[in-house]
Amino acid sequence: MSFVPAGSVNPNRFGLSVEDLDAQMWLLEPSGTKLSGSQAALRVLELTRQPWRSLARLGALPFLSGACRMAYRLVAKNRYRFDALCGESCIPGPPATDEKGERQ
Repeated sequence: MSFVPAGSVNPNRFGLSVEDLDAQMWLLEPSGTKLSGSQAALRVLELTRQPWRSLARLGALPFLSGACRMAYRLVAKNRYRFDALCGESCIPGPPATDEKGERQ
């Protein structure tokens, strides 16, 4: 598994848009399956060691999956605000855009 910054990927190659990449994380599995948001985050946790693997299994339970989706959306929407908690920049800022709103 490797993590790739959204700005270094041509989203069209994967049937996605720039807005898709900016809105949430994506996991592209070797089988071609695309997972996004909380599903992608839980899948990444499944591939790690304990206790994270167990946390992923808990998050996939039907009565907790809705809460995981809501928590993911809250963090994703406010991810740039977490920068203040880190002191130095721990989360890259939004990609630079020109006056037309296109990435530079």
